[in-house]
Amino acid sequence: MSAEPTPDDIPRQPTASPQCIILALPVGPVTTEPGRWARLIMLFGWACAKTNSGYLKGDILPTLQYFPPLREPCLRVTEGLNGLQFDRQIGESLRHVEAVTAQITGAEASTFCTQCQKGHAKFTQCIIFMFAGSQACANCHWRGRTKECSFYNATGETASPAALQTPSYESYPRGFGQPLSRRLTDHIARDEWASKVKHEIQSLKAEFRVVKSSQATVASSAATTKGTLNNAKIVEESKTISRFLDAAVTATNITISANEDEKKKLLDIERRMMTLLEDLERVLRL
Repeated sequence: MSAEPTPDDIPRQPTASPQCIILALPVGPVTTEPGRWARLIMLFGWACAKTNSGYLKGDILPTLQYFPPLREPCLRVTEGLNGLQFDRQIGESLRHVEAVTAQITGAEASTFCTQCQKGHAKFTQCIIFMFAGSQACANCHWRGRTKECSFYNATGETASPAALQTPSYESYPRGFGQPLSRRLTDHIARDEWASKVKHEIQSLKAEFRVVKSSQATVASSAATTKGTLNNAKIVEESKTISRFLDAAVTATNITISANEDEKKKLLDIERRMMTLLEDLERVLRL
């Protein structure tokens, strides 16, 4: 009779992000400017954070993704973790990803919440973030004790305006690793670019629907061998375009506050999609 499997024998889904490398983990009370950990977190590379189609899960991450990081996630010294261990802890649950994202993007409280004052904190700072009309600190959210946070208010009202040091949008840093005092003077251009990308993707989707409609017409009238072959090619190209559409939407989700390399990646996807659409049009004219 075989022995019962121990917990270590049970296969688990990997919790580490695929982008993770061994990064120095910031610890202690010193505030650290956003750097490599902030960059890693904003990629949302953990399996628990995204659907199979690449969309961010839940109601919190789709909102937090648009906020630039303000700091590194500094852990309390007593946590005793290295970078890889912390990365795996983040990937254990969607709540952990939400909490660490809130920790680097939220507003710092001038006084700690009651739970943080008692030492029930993952991070050295008490950072407030808004969600679903309410608010809480990232430390309490990490622990799954969101409603126990003294900043939490189920009615959605702000707990205490004086307790928050909420930065204005213009005070966000220009990019990863930039000092907090540097103004984001190009945020209007960035928002315009993001709006343009979304509009272009919607246009591509509309054009794709037209192609699909034409494909159905060709399929219904494909009485000859040539027509059948053409239709098969259309189906193959359509599936490819579908994959690129999904990739473009995913890319848009991570490039609202992205760097130039990520923007180039999205534009390359769009160019490839347009090439495929042109190929489809030529096939339809055969």
